[in-house]
This record gives sequence, C-alpha cells and structure tokens, in this order.
Amino acid sequence: MPGQYTSKKKPFVEHHIKIVGFDEKILVLQSLRLPKRLTIRGHDENDYPFLVKGGEDIRQDQRIEALFSIMNDLYDDDPNCNQSNSAHIAVRTYKGMIEWLNNTRPLKELIESSYTPAEQAIIAQGQHPRKLYQDYVTKVFQNAKPTAKSTSNTIMYAELFLSLTKAQVEDEFNKIQSVIPSDLLRRAYYKIANSHEGFYTLRRQFITSYAVLCTSHYILGIGDRHQSNARLKLNGINPSVILGSDLKLNNFLRPSALKDALRQMEKVVGGDQIRNKRAQILMQYESNRYHKLTVDEQIDCIIDQATDVDILGRSWAGLETFM
Repeated sequence: MPGQYTSKKKPFVEHHIKIVGFDEKILVLQSLRLPKRLTIRGHDENDYPFLVKGGEDIRQDQRIEALFSIMNDLYDDDPNCNQSNSAHIAVRTYKGMIEWLNNTRPLKELIESSYTPAEQAIIAQGQHPRKLYQDYVTKVFQNAKPTAKSTSNTIMYAELFLSLTKAQVEDEFNKIQSVIPSDLLRRAYYKIANSHEGFYTLRRQFITSYAVLCTSHYILGIGDRHQSNARLKLNGINPSVILGSDLKLNNFLRPSALKDALRQMEKVVGGDQIRNKRAQILMQYESNRYHKLTVDEQIDCIIDQATDVDILGRSWAGLETFM
C-alpha cells in the first residue's frame, strides 16, 4: 500500500498492508487537471482512497508534507496544534498519488453552507462576493484603459496598484464585504456543535490549529492559501492543507523577501556600513537595531499586514480575501 514508508523509522515489511484489489468506481474531481479518486483494497479488509494526479510535480508537495511532519514533532506538546498530514507519493516527475483525507470538508464549503435561503436568493441574483470583486477589478481597468479591447489578468490586476489610492481600495472592498454576513463561520459551528460548551470547545480548537497552520505556511512561504485549499476534519475541526497545482512558494509581501531591498535603501539613507565612517558609528550606536522586535511584536506586524484592507483589496479574486 502506498504511503507506508517514512523517514522517521525503519520500515517493518512484515507489518505492511498489501494490495488485494481496487474498487470498480472512480470519482473524477472538477479541477484543472481532472484528478481521479480511486480506492485500493488492502489485505486487512480496509479501503484506502487515493487521489491520482497527472500533469504536475508531486515531489514538491511531498517535501512540504515532510516539513509539516517535522513541525508536528515540535507541536506535540499541544494536541490542538498538531496538524493532519497526508501521504504524497511521486510516481513519476509529473504523476503522483495523494492520500485521500476521509471525513473532511473544505473550509469554503463549510462557510457557504451557512447561508440562509434568503441570502442564497440574493447571491443568485448576481450578488456573489467573488463576482462583485471581479467586476470591481474589471471596472478599474476599463476606467483606466477605456480603449483596450482585451488584456491579461496580470495587467488588469496591476491597474489596481497603479490607479487606486488606499481610500478608494478600502471603499470598494468594504462595499463587497457588506454583502457577506459576518457570522457565517459562527453559524457553521453552531450546526456542528451539540451544546454551548461544544461550540466553545470547537471554536477554541479551530482558532488554535488554524493559527498554527497559517504560521507554518508563512514560515515555508506557501501561497494560495484560500478557503478551498484548507480542509477541516469534521470529527475534530483540525485544519489541514491540500497542496496541488495552485501551490506557489510565494514570498510576496513577506518581510524577509524585502530584506535586501530594505538594506539597500539603508545604504542610501544612512551610508554604506562598510565604507562610510558615519555609518560605522551609527552601527556601533545602534548595534541591536535588527533585533528590537519581540516575538509578540513580530506577530502583531504580520497580523496587521494580513488584515490590511489596502493589500486585501488588490489581491487576486481567487484568494477570496473578502471572506
């Protein structure tokens, strides 16, 4: 059975589950590569579903899952922080298998299931937040380039940075957010919980585990972390990440990615620390200036950046930053 080898211990071949057959049914997912879910039957009389994907390199996902596994060792002191990992098996360069996570649900699906019939009727009339956001992007581009007949998404989104002020972005973004009920996620938890105490327990566990997941993604520089790429274990509300063709090791808007640019600017403003005497004196005087932020202060900066409407309102519509 695939996925039984790990780098943490010597494999015991005598304990391995052997393949005895396959289920005759295959589920085709409506995604870019049309991945297929197949079910392998083991000699232990259990079924093991896997997602078979082609056209993309699974090895990157495999390595990231290995890093997640190492991170889990550090998180073991708190069970709420331990994340669920799935096995990634690279068969060839552009073919592979991913262990299917049973009893899970995409975070986006969980949130959108909380719409009332009246709210769904409004959305059906063209008030879907994603459509409103895409219309906003298109409108900005058309106002800036009224004679343009067609263009790429890159040029269209670039116009958000070139044409709009911070106040304009915030105004448009707040209009889109105003059509979204603010308690959608809370409604979803009320449906899942069987008591008030259960609701608070689930909420606390979700907040803790999701925060750890986001922190791990940030450390690894993983982009495209929208709600559809995060799945919840419904028996424990433990988020896990689904990696795929949309995965990007993206350093955009990460402080570390700007490190070199900031240091180059410091050379202009304060002089080159190697050649300039004034800069050397300042360096001695402020020898600790690169380590002044505490951990809490760094986290506050990251949260402030992650919730900055001026950034959220210029992001790709697929990230659904308005949710």
